[in-house]
Amino acid sequence: MQASYAATAGNSGGVCIVDLRTQCGEGYDRQNLTASFEGEETVRAVASGCNNTVVVYSSCGPFDTVGWYDHENVTAILDAGGLGQESGNAIVDVLFGVVNPGGKLPYTLAANVSGKGALKK
Repeated sequence: MQASYAATAGNSGGVCIVDLRTQCGEGYDRQNLTASFEGEETVRAVASGCNNTVVVYSSCGPFDTVGWYDHENVTAILDAGGLGQESGNAIVDVLFGVVNPGGKLPYTLAANVSGKGALKK
């Protein structure tokens, strides 16, 4: 379903935004560094049909982007950090260029699962 919507948006010159999350919480450890709820599959499906795909993700720590970060149609990746009350407004301000999202992350976006090599986009 996402891919068909993305194809329509891509054909019209629109931007497709994919919102990714990792399920985290107190009292248990994460089992992996990938997106929850079939997130990686969703990114690939949307990017295959939309040539201007922006990925917005929120994670409670390191996040594996290896399966899609270098896809030719993924034009931006935005780390939304820990989300709170004003997160929606903050994300919109970044997406529309009201504020510059430049900054430093407290962890590395690895280019491979072994951790050798940093993400360069």
